[in-house]
Amino acid sequence: MEIIDNSTLRHNFMGRLARKYKERSAKREKGIHLTGLIYCLTKQYWDSKMALPPSENGLLYMTLGIGLEEVLSREVGLDTTVQPRQVDGIWVSPDYTEYNPELHSITELKTTRMRYKEDDGQPTHGWPDTWKEQMKGYSYAFNLKEHNLLTLFIGSPPLLVAKTFSFTDEELHTYWHGYIIPRKEILERAYREDKPPEPFRYNKEWECKDCPALLLCEATKSSGNYLK
Repeated sequence: MEIIDNSTLRHNFMGRLARKYKERSAKREKGIHLTGLIYCLTKQYWDSKMALPPSENGLLYMTLGIGLEEVLSREVGLDTTVQPRQVDGIWVSPDYTEYNPELHSITELKTTRMRYKEDDGQPTHGWPDTWKEQMKGYSYAFNLKEHNLLTLFIGSPPLLVAKTFSFTDEELHTYWHGYIIPRKEILERAYREDKPPEPFRYNKEWECKDCPALLLCEATKSSGNYLK
């Protein structure tokens, strides 16, 4: 028996994933999206200018999400087609999500490689801030009382965890008007002045790893040609 690497097969498969990513991105409404305000504003600016391709890791993570959505929607019967809505000029388009208007709740699906600590009832390092920010944004935009989260922890063995998050009206109002709206205004100003938001200021520390905009940000920071 002989086993050899098949780089052509791998390259072709990654190409198919890249095309799938472009197809999904093309279906999104034009404008500012909630996810773009939660994550790095500078990358969001560059992405709007030149449609940055995702990293290879990003493509593979997307594949996991699509796979979970396909299984749970087609095989289990969850309706994951939530109609996007625009609030204060911000598009809110939940992915991998089932919306129940009668119960004022959303059920969101996520996959992760994080480890889950059953004695603590949460991942080893807690629930990610970006997940909680996303849930707050959805809760505000859809006027939700509850946000259900189904998380598939991909480990050995795999584990499916279901949690319900709820936020007070004060939490949601403070988050939306004190954090999301100011970030939207920064991004809008960047578009008007045709200058990116200051690199390495409006991002989480871990976002720069594998980011396709990293070299652009480093060059922009050095030149000083950014929004001040």
